Amino acid sequence: MVAGLTAAHFILVGLFRKLRQETVLQSSLLIAATGFALLLFSPGFVQAATGMVLVGAGLASTFPVILGIIGGHYPTLSGTAFSVALVIALTGNTLLNQLTGQLSQHFGIQTYPYTMLIAIVLMLSLFRYISTPKQTNE
Repeated sequence: MVAGLTAAHFILVGLFRKLRQETVLQSSLLIAATGFALLLFSPGFVQAATGMVLVGAGLASTFPVILGIIGGHYPTLSGTAFSVALVIALTGNTLLNQLTGQLSQHFGIQTYPYTMLIAIVLMLSLFRYISTPKQTNE
């Protein structure tokens, strides 16, 4: 997973220059979901390792893209907005780690890919929700 994260960070530098952040984020989350699906259905080590590399590569763009979007929406309050985003991210990470630990303890580690797939679907749903232009009544 770390290898995927590292390689993806190098690739993302070029992608951010050519593609919209939203496109990179959605594509990256789909790559991560593919990695988790491969991990879930992998019959052997090579397939599982490939799945973990895809997971790392897919998740590498999420935080830089979100910080870029937040900075664009709140340029005068970017420090405060980044702090709020970090608090939300760290709280979510802590809760997700706790949930995964509890599920793994009660049902086994095989619940991990399902938990992460659900988290990715939620991230995509929230991103699409906040990216949808709001109609105003004027």
